[in-house]
Amino acid sequence: MSADTQPSTRVDFSVVDNGDWEDALQLGDPEDQTWNLNGAAFYLDIKGDDDDASSLLSLSTGAGTIVVNDPIGRVISMNLPHAQWGQVVERGKPYRYDMLMVQAGVQTPVFHGELKMHHGITKGP
Repeated sequence: MSADTQPSTRVDFSVVDNGDWEDALQLGDPEDQTWNLNGAAFYLDIKGDDDDASSLLSLSTGAGTIVVNDPIGRVISMNLPHAQWGQVVERGKPYRYDMLMVQAGVQTPVFHGELKMHHGITKGP
């Protein structure tokens, strides 16, 4: 299934190669307190194309590269050090990703879209 026709929310990311990926996302309506992320696990795979056999990079709550910051407010964030980008992601090329939430045995697609890395100018320590 094309990422453009998935039953999840499209969110495109733009990251730089001189900084960590720390974007935060909130699931659902902030005023809706009828559900939470307690016990939820998240998985995100990045590919060059939807049909590629293997992922270039995989993030997950188990690996600590996706963090549930606020289970009641349903806020998660990416936690990927910049040193891991250069190994697999080329600058300027659009990559595809999607993210799954697994909670109480139910696997739900929550986000999908494109990810592009850009060249950062400032070099830190």
